[in-house]
Amino acid sequence: MINLQNPTKKIVVLGCQYTLSIEELKRFKLLIPLIKDWHKLYQILIRTQTALFFYKNILNSNSKNEVPDFFVKNLKEEYIKNCIRNAKKNHDYQKLKAVLTSNSITLIPLKGGYLNQFVYQDSGVRPMSDIDVLIQKSDIEKVKELILTKGWEMKVFLFKSKTLERISKNITHHPYSITTGDTNIELHIGIHNAFRSFNVNINDYWKRSKTIVEKSNQASYLDKTDCLQHLCLHAYSDMISSILKLRNFVDIIEFVKLYRSEIDWKKLYKTSKEYNCLNEISQVLKICVKYFKLKIDHEITGGDETKKISTVAEMSFLNMFSTNLYSQIFFIWYKIKGRLACYYKKTKNAHEIIDLTLGFVFPNPSYINDQYNKQNKSKFIYHSYKLLKLIK
Repeated sequence: MINLQNPTKKIVVLGCQYTLSIEELKRFKLLIPLIKDWHKLYQILIRTQTALFFYKNILNSNSKNEVPDFFVKNLKEEYIKNCIRNAKKNHDYQKLKAVLTSNSITLIPLKGGYLNQFVYQDSGVRPMSDIDVLIQKSDIEKVKELILTKGWEMKVFLFKSKTLERISKNITHHPYSITTGDTNIELHIGIHNAFRSFNVNINDYWKRSKTIVEKSNQASYLDKTDCLQHLCLHAYSDMISSILKLRNFVDIIEFVKLYRSEIDWKKLYKTSKEYNCLNEISQVLKICVKYFKLKIDHEITGGDETKKISTVAEMSFLNMFSTNLYSQIFFIWYKIKGRLACYYKKTKNAHEIIDLTLGFVFPNPSYINDQYNKQNKSKFIYHSYKLLKLIK
């Protein structure tokens, strides 16, 4: 198990949080002189998407002069860039919202869009790769028509194989996305892929959602308890898939701090049990309690399987702070095993099994080109792309 007691990891756990008490800021300030490798710390913060929370705590603790110049300079530049990126994304979201609501279509902002507006209230500290919105499945075709009339593009998802495309159409929770220049807006009809063992009833979320008036216009938002459940499931899914976003846990911590009195813990327990996600919710909240000292009003327990943090969940969380070859191989295998188990269960046809297998190893050319551009030329996709060019 990774030790979080060395100064670098201790300051990450403390400094990655958005709001620190006066006592916590004092402890944060005392840890700064103990940091030996600021470049390593910078890489951990960037990798876990918590660098700008850390930057805020440097300023709040008056520690700017005790930190290397490159560190503060890089974080300041990233903060300014993020302010600009998020402002652009929010502008495009507001345009979409105006179009849809004027045509009697309700949409609910999810994750970053909601959190930046109501929890962080600072457009620079939390990066957003895209805008996620929830819409009714029955409205999807109408939304497509409206988008095309406005000159925006409906992005078509590409798949590694035809079999994977067929299977994914039935399990994906965001079948379409909109591109408005630099902004990608994902249209969700659910909050998680159907290959997960849990199954949230999205109709319940819609029934419990709240509609309020903002600047003479109506806006809809998830019920606070449902929103916490959604954030926990999102954090769990990313964590188990070895997507290293410590930021997901900060979202949960700050959400609970702000809306503690509005969260119905008994209802969270009841719905989590009903949707078969009690274990996942429990794992995430227990990590928040153990490593971030988060106080929750009701202990979410529902059986022997939820009394302790599972080894896989805890290792996945700790892997965010220090990756090694063993942990990378372990979690890549765990991710592949889970996905393949789901996909192969969806087909009995020998031809489709072969197509599915070959697709994972040798994706179709359109997928490679799309991923090469979308993933900012990651090493794996880059080599596939260069190989494709060589073959051509």
